[in-house]
Amino acid sequence: MSTQFTKNDNNTVTLTTVVDAEATAKAEKKAINKAAAHMNLKGFRKGKVPTQVVKKYFGADGITSMAAEELSQAALNSMLDEYDVEPIDRPTLDFKKNEDGTLELIFIVPVAPEAKLGEWKNLGIEKKTVEISDEDVENAVKSIAKKDAEMVAAEDGEEAKEGDSVEIDFVGTVDGEAFPGGTANNVSVVIGNHEFIPGFEEGLVGMKSGESKDIEVTFPEDYQAAELAGKKAVFHVTAHDIYHVVLPELNDDFAKNQKDIPNMESMDQLRETIKTNMTNNAQAQADDEYMTALFAAIRGNAEVDIPEVMINDEVDALIRELNDNMRQSGLTLDQYLKFIGQTVDNLRENLKGEAETRVFNTLVLEAIAKAENLSVSDEELDKEIAEYAEKANMPVETLKSRVDLKKWKHTLLLDKATEAMVDAQ
Repeated sequence: MSTQFTKNDNNTVTLTTVVDAEATAKAEKKAINKAAAHMNLKGFRKGKVPTQVVKKYFGADGITSMAAEELSQAALNSMLDEYDVEPIDRPTLDFKKNEDGTLELIFIVPVAPEAKLGEWKNLGIEKKTVEISDEDVENAVKSIAKKDAEMVAAEDGEEAKEGDSVEIDFVGTVDGEAFPGGTANNVSVVIGNHEFIPGFEEGLVGMKSGESKDIEVTFPEDYQAAELAGKKAVFHVTAHDIYHVVLPELNDDFAKNQKDIPNMESMDQLRETIKTNMTNNAQAQADDEYMTALFAAIRGNAEVDIPEVMINDEVDALIRELNDNMRQSGLTLDQYLKFIGQTVDNLRENLKGEAETRVFNTLVLEAIAKAENLSVSDEELDKEIAEYAEKANMPVETLKSRVDLKKWKHTLLLDKATEAMVDAQ
């Protein structure tokens, strides 16, 4: 079969193939037999309708249409591979029967738009320098130590102080009126953990068991409940049990007993490991922030109209990722949605922004790859697969049979484009 590729102006391509007369005739015969097997005409037993009757019933155009459908999928798949076309939506099919008996199949295939890059080099985006101080490390060590802390009950009449855990009841009011979430009983508060709004924990200092007092605070301007942001509130607090939080001694035995950071032999090693972990985490966050700022700057200079179908497909991908994460946590997606009080439609709407950003970033990287003449060779793909197979302790051929090699190759291309984008700054 001869084929032809035409790029159009509306984010589509036209793929055309001509099926020879013999293959066309076979497809028409198969279409007639398939139709006859399901027809139920008066005067004929089901599945026993004669060929001539079927032809007359559907007409020549109807038979050709069914033959075109019969041939379409294999022809389309072949041309998609031949011209390396990735549809973003269902292609449309048109056909034309020629006088010589050949059949012309014409597919209009929606494809991703190409981003028109503006300035994307030397954008002046500064990358945050990561520094973890000794104080940061000590605070992290103390946080770990608190998990192993001993709770020692305070003596009668002893006042609560910084670092103590106080069990309290409280009723909060704004302008004399109680507000949702402002009342609770038997709540344990560690003074100095800064888990409550500013001023609340400080107000507990000096209280004794059985004592009540009013603590005046002001909600932060950026408080999550907008109706409370910036407002003054009064919490009537009653203290019950008070405990001193006694931290374990920070020695080598403490380091050796850390299950979350195993194989530690000394406090020095533990501190060094914590510092390395904190540095890596902070660097990863800094890298994410840098890439976000870089893409945002590139977006301001680029032009691209993203089809709605691409955003919807990306929303589907995000939901699949969320579903997989929930399953690893022992939850279903439905259970998660009930927990956060959302429907699937709410979730889809909330994910559209992130989906649109992900699609845009991919289109930008594809444009950079094209501008820089980047490519991924079969040898590079094979090397990547071999390395992954070795880590997974899996035969290479088994891995290849389980993955989409075309998508994997595309991912490697995007990685190269990302590296080129960063290097160009």
